[in-house]
Amino acid sequence: MTPRTQPLSRDEILTAAIAMIDAEGADALSMRKLARVLGVEAMTLYHHFPSKDAILDGVVGRVFAEMRVPEPFPQEWTAMAEEMFVAFRRVLVEHPGTIGLLARRPLNTDDAADFVEAPLAVLARSGLPPERVGQLYQSLVAYSFGHAFIASDRPVAPKDSALRTDAERYPTARASGPAVSRFDESTFRETLGHIMRGFAEAK
Repeated sequence: MTPRTQPLSRDEILTAAIAMIDAEGADALSMRKLARVLGVEAMTLYHHFPSKDAILDGVVGRVFAEMRVPEPFPQEWTAMAEEMFVAFRRVLVEHPGTIGLLARRPLNTDDAADFVEAPLAVLARSGLPPERVGQLYQSLVAYSFGHAFIASDRPVAPKDSALRTDAERYPTARASGPAVSRFDESTFRETLGHIMRGFAEAK
């Protein structure tokens, strides 16, 4: 462990925690390992966070805070929701190690809860009944998590794989071409629109 010469801050702890989670996953995070990376004793971390759980809550808040939406923000509700969920997917792809953490962790802080209320308030502008707003939100969140999970570490079939070369056995996959494995942002945007319009038209 290299001794520190500068005071430790909460922001520095969270930055190091996110980097560790991105590299090794949330389960790999421990107070001892994090302290070693930061060049301090583990007890030093407790001056800033009372527990590992508190650090994980901070990580969730930091990841949500990294979401960036365009300015000026669009006024039509589907366009607003689209930009929100695109920003959400983008930050998940940038921090793939946090996907499981965000999907499973209770929203223990006001900052994290705000990032649930905000898109719900936008989706409520659709005129859907409240329960249907919740169902639409659930669908968009689940799609965002799944798409980001695959996009962040998508295995690509080799050029000489049977799926790419055996047109007789896999005619539909061959005809579909690269779209089968292209988990990109433009396709994500298009599907978001289909989901939202489907809910709105079925109300």
